Amino acid sequence: MTAHRPTGWNTWDFRGFNRLVYLQNGRTKIGAMFGIWDETLPPAPNARKPGQVRTQFRWSDVTRIGPHAPLGLPAALEFNVGQTPYRMEAGEDGRELALRVTPLAETRQRVVFILGAPADTPAVVKSPTSGTFAGWAVEFEGATWPSDFFLNVAEPHAIAEPGVGARLVVRPAGLADARGAGAKQSFALRGSAGTSDADVQREKAKRSFALRGEAGTSDAGDQRETAKQSFALRGGAGAQCKALVCCLAL
Repeated sequence: MTAHRPTGWNTWDFRGFNRLVYLQNGRTKIGAMFGIWDETLPPAPNARKPGQVRTQFRWSDVTRIGPHAPLGLPAALEFNVGQTPYRMEAGEDGRELALRVTPLAETRQRVVFILGAPADTPAVVKSPTSGTFAGWAVEFEGATWPSDFFLNVAEPHAIAEPGVGARLVVRPAGLADARGAGAKQSFALRGSAGTSDADVQREKAKRSFALRGEAGTSDAGDQRETAKQSFALRGGAGAQCKALVCCLAL
């Protein structure tokens, strides 16, 4: 019997459609999910501040199912949290995950991204919108690590402003470093070749200008003659076209 041990990003987390995992030969390497902070809910257990992050969803919350690849991504769907509709879109590029959650109506709710696996793993914050987690680079758009608004969430997480869509990108840290080094090398190559390219272009311009100067008179005569012939041909062709139109009208 052949064992199915997939590798790659996958949406098949039985706990809900808001959870994505990266599998390495069938084993979870990292997990990410999104939730929705709702300040109208009562306080969570052992919390004083009203509101909760909703992370448990049912298929009855789904209002529209978009495209979904057989093994997971890309995937898209729309769902409701209370009276607020949302759209979730997720895709992968190799080992890189891009997850976007967008409210489709005005709301005071907030999108929250939570890094939940492996458990009890701290995140290393590099900037308000980037860091690393379990050897993976993490970047946010429209959301930040907690700084002035804190939730009763134990796992590393990022919070968006009320009513704003947000995007999460997760990739292996080595892949992010390689892309950065590649961009720097490409920029350096363009810079070093810039002077020689400019010199070549200037030399071509000089030669072209010199040739035009030497052949200017004859070229001008040739161009005038060509223009006359072209005008004459267009006149003849115009008459033929008018005759053809008349025939078609008859």
